[in-house]
Amino acid sequence: MISLMEGRLADAEQLAQDALSIGMRQDAITAGQYYAGQLLAIRREQLSLIELEQAARELVAANEDRPIWRLALAILLCDGGRLEEARSVLEPFTEQVVRSLTRDLDWTMTMTVLAEAAVILEDRPRARLLYELLAPYAGTVCLIGAGAVCRGPLDSYLGVLALTAGERETALGHLGAAIELERRIRAPLQLAYTQIEYARALGPGEQARALLREARTGAATLVVPRLERRTEAVVELLKA
Repeated sequence: MISLMEGRLADAEQLAQDALSIGMRQDAITAGQYYAGQLLAIRREQLSLIELEQAARELVAANEDRPIWRLALAILLCDGGRLEEARSVLEPFTEQVVRSLTRDLDWTMTMTVLAEAAVILEDRPRARLLYELLAPYAGTVCLIGAGAVCRGPLDSYLGVLALTAGERETALGHLGAAIELERRIRAPLQLAYTQIEYARALGPGEQARALLREARTGAATLVVPRLERRTEAVVELLKA
């Protein structure tokens, strides 16, 4: 988890494999689920989308009672630019369904993945709904399981949800809070992503350009294809 937070993807993958070998001796089901979650997070950062999609579909079929895997598939389709397919995967997640999801150990993770999809698809109604549900958890961090994956501060998700809903000042407040927390917990990869989204929220101008430069400087030692792609996308957006 820490290696992934720091953007050390090769180390993260090796440690995930080691953890799987140890965990299989005691609890093969949990060990397998944790490994799948970690590998999906790593492969997503590497933009290994074809490999990820097949794995995600298998996990959906094997875990029909856990919506998180269906949402993970939707995110991968979004990452691959297959937005209409992603929307079809999300169709069962109506407002009633989302509000009724059990507040178990999967809930925060499920909400953050759904939030990412809503932002990518520019789904304003769903963004407003998810902001409402996640707002009470501002200032906290989303962890998967007992430290399998850290998905970062809830404020980062609240920020981009607010931005999607058209609430720019609210978005800046949440993104600023997320940046402060990411610095405290030493999560440079997540910090770089949030700085990029803060720049996007600011819009064209020197402040946004300075923030993008800081994000690039802070992530200079990271070899993370998805981060590089997102940075370039926002740079081009701010030029428009």
